[in-house]
Amino acid sequence: MEGHRQNDAQYKLIADQNSFARFGEMTPAFVMTYLLPLLIILIAFASLSGEKERGTLKLLLSQGVSKTSVVLGKIAGVWLSVGLFVLPLFLVGLGFVFSTNYQADDLSRYALIFLTYLLYFGVFINVSVLFSAFSKNSNVALVGLIGFWITSCLLIPKFTANLSKYLHPTPNAVEYQASLKESLEKGLDGHNPYNEFAKAFEDSVLKANKVDSIQKLPFNYSGLIMQAGEEHERFVYDKHVQQLNDVYLAQLQMHQISAIFSPTVLTKMLSMQFAHTDLQAHFHFAKKAEDYRIDLVRQLNGNLQNNSKYGDWDYAAKPEFFKNTVKFEYVPTSLAETIQVAVSGLLFLMLWFLASLGITTAMATKLNV
Repeated sequence: MEGHRQNDAQYKLIADQNSFARFGEMTPAFVMTYLLPLLIILIAFASLSGEKERGTLKLLLSQGVSKTSVVLGKIAGVWLSVGLFVLPLFLVGLGFVFSTNYQADDLSRYALIFLTYLLYFGVFINVSVLFSAFSKNSNVALVGLIGFWITSCLLIPKFTANLSKYLHPTPNAVEYQASLKESLEKGLDGHNPYNEFAKAFEDSVLKANKVDSIQKLPFNYSGLIMQAGEEHERFVYDKHVQQLNDVYLAQLQMHQISAIFSPTVLTKMLSMQFAHTDLQAHFHFAKKAEDYRIDLVRQLNGNLQNNSKYGDWDYAAKPEFFKNTVKFEYVPTSLAETIQVAVSGLLFLMLWFLASLGITTAMATKLNV
C-alpha cells in the first residue's frame, strides 16, 4: 500500500499462466474437487453393470431381495469406500484448524465445507450407480460417467469463463491506466501547485482567510492542499475501481447461473464462500484496507497542516501521533452474512443430491437383469 494512490497487485503469477494453470496444482481442493469424483466413478461404474455381466444380479434378486434394496445397498457400499478416503482428509484439515488461533465461526465454516463436499460426492455416487444400473455393460457405463465428469468439471466452467469474458470484457491494463490518468488530470493535484485546479483552490483558501499569500495562513497550506488532492484522487480511484469490480461481478453472476448445471461449479463457489476466498471476500478486504489507508493519510495531512509551518518539509510527526492513529484491524464478514449469500447455491447443491438420489431410487424398479 502507498500513501497517495491505489496500486494494482504486481507480480501476479497467474498473469503468466494460461487458463488451465490452476488445474494441475496438487492442492487438497484439487484432489477433493476433481480427483475424488474420478475415484468414485472408478469404484461405482461396475457396481451393477458388473453384477449383470456376471449373472450374479439375477441370482441375488431370486433370493427375494428387492431391486430398490440392491440399488440402495450399492450406494451405501460406495459411500463406505469413499468414506475411507474422505474422513481422514477432513480430520487432517480439522487438525490444521485447531492448530491456528481459530474462532467459533471457523469451525462452523469448516463444517459447512464438509457438508458441501459430502453433497458433492453424493451426487457423483448417485449418478455413477444410476449409469451402472442402466448401461448395457461396464464399458458403456464408464464412458458415460467420464463424459459426465468432463462436462461438469471442465466443459461448463471453461465455456462459462469464455462466455462471461465475451459478454462482459475487462479493459486491458493500458486502457485502464490511461482512463484513470485522464480522470485524475481533470481535478486537483495536491502535489502540483501549478495545476489549474490547484490554483483555483489556493485562491479560494486565500479569499476565505482574507490573506494575500499562503505564507500568511494560520496553518500549513501544504497539509490542506494535499488532503484536498487525496479526496479528489479517492473519488477517481473509487469510481474506476467500482466500474472494474462491476465487470467482475457481472462475470461472477454468469458463473452462478451456470453453477445450476454443474455440481462442480456449485461446490467450488460454496467452498470459496465458506473459506473467505471468494470474490466478495476479496472486495470486502480491499475496501476495508483502502478505508484504512485514506483515514491514515487524512490524519497525516491534518497533523502536517496543524503542527508545522509552510515550507518545513523536515517536519516529522512525533511518536505519540503514531500511537494514537487509526489501527488496521480487519473484521471479515460474519458467518450469517456468508450464509445469506451462499444459501441459494447450497440449496441447488442439495437439489442435485436429492434429485440424483430420487431418480436412481425411482428407476430401480425398472432395473433390467
